[in-house]
Amino acid sequence: LRTPTTYLYGDGVLHEYYHDLAAALHAINPIIATRELSSANHGIHLSAPDTLAEVINSLWEDECASV
Repeated sequence: LRTPTTYLYGDGVLHEYYHDLAAALHAINPIIATRELSSANHGIHLSAPDTLAEVINSLWEDECASV
């Protein structure tokens, strides 16, 4: 990938699995950023859509809006 990419994962039940997956993704391709979201499980798009929208908007401003 050459497009800025961020892998989001939560600190829920499977935190360790997703943390390790995030590290592996970044090791394979350093352009992949990772971010842990507190109080988030696998279905953050359902349980906390406003939080997810804030993160996406922030990433957009940081990575894309200036292009």
